[in-house]
Amino acid sequence: MSSPDHRPVRHVVPEHEKRCVWMTAGILSYRICARDYDCSKCLLDQALSMRCGPSVEGGMDPLPPLHFLHRGHAWLHISDDGEGVVGLDDFAQRLIGHVSWMDLPEPGDRLEQGKPAFRISHGSTETDVLAPATGRVTAVNESLRQNPAIVNRSPYDAGWVLRMTPENLAVDVPRLLFGRTVEAWVCDETRTLETEIARGFGLPEDDMDSVRINDGGEIPAEFLTGLPSEERDRIVNIFFARRPSGASPDPMGAQS
Repeated sequence: MSSPDHRPVRHVVPEHEKRCVWMTAGILSYRICARDYDCSKCLLDQALSMRCGPSVEGGMDPLPPLHFLHRGHAWLHISDDGEGVVGLDDFAQRLIGHVSWMDLPEPGDRLEQGKPAFRISHGSTETDVLAPATGRVTAVNESLRQNPAIVNRSPYDAGWVLRMTPENLAVDVPRLLFGRTVEAWVCDETRTLETEIARGFGLPEDDMDSVRINDGGEIPAEFLTGLPSEERDRIVNIFFARRPSGASPDPMGAQS
């Protein structure tokens, strides 16, 4: 096993690798920036941000500063001593709904970036959440075993899931989303979700744009309220690696 990388995060992402946040988010395939990545002066950035309307701006808890986000909706925060803290983002907990049970790894287990780190049970479905980084688990939030719904109430604070010692941040961090890139990506995820909700209600293609998670009011605590269970499961499966409840357990990718 390689030794943990304790270099400050700001030194892990090279300056010459800066690029448009909408490229990093996967929304644009290529773009040259003539404004030194100052998004406040970019008309394209303003137009793409307006594409989200109030869905992103109007109520979801933003990712806290100095937190990275995996495209599987798990966040990673690196403390000053190099320890990583992992949890679930607000978009994901609203998508999943009430969390009734969690299967957590054990201290000493090894996680791999992009492979299952922990499992959440909601309704009749279980969902695997992917690890945002590779490393050894040093602790888990024991409170979640007795009261997993803490994740719903406080996804970025009391609802943290595990602590870990990252092995190679120089490799893992450039694959994560950060800062304005998170906002751009969640914008696109929100529009995808709105389309899938419309499809779940059986709306015709011409009416797909009529569904908005937030039309100026309060964002719902659960995005998929009112949908049939099979449609809820289908939509969750788009954003996560889903596993039916009652299926045979697996090691969740953890290695001794």
